[in-house]
Amino acid sequence: MTDLVLGNLPLVSVTVGVSVVPVIDKYHPPLPPLEIIMARKNKSNLKEGDNMSTQVSLDYAKANFLALYLGFQAIDWGPLNLIQDSDEVVEHFQLKLDEVIQKTVPRTRKRMNKYPPWFSRDIIRVIKDKEKTRKKFKRILAVVSYAS
Repeated sequence: MTDLVLGNLPLVSVTVGVSVVPVIDKYHPPLPPLEIIMARKNKSNLKEGDNMSTQVSLDYAKANFLALYLGFQAIDWGPLNLIQDSDEVVEHFQLKLDEVIQKTVPRTRKRMNKYPPWFSRDIIRVIKDKEKTRKKFKRILAVVSYAS
């Protein structure tokens, strides 16, 4: 059985279906269907100048790590002991970490590219040269076969 279904379609429904498993394990039953509707990012949500081919992310290579470490040390973790609900503890913990990270790690706009981020400029240049040579070869081959 499926325990989790993620989607951004407005008309998604999850129901209990016919299972190939004859008996549901009483110690590990499937979760009940839970519907979460996520808002899509449409043109009205975009700020002027936003481009769908760019994304904003944190640039850890330019982070001020000394300030980051000092910021983590300066966080008062005492209130975590007073919170009873584990979800609230995780939320509080994440908020505190995010506050320090937002102060010490700069944001950068990354252009979406058809090449993975680990491809260096040299690798991309070689790939482009290879493609240019392949197209030239196909063009020459087409001219030769047309002439004969």
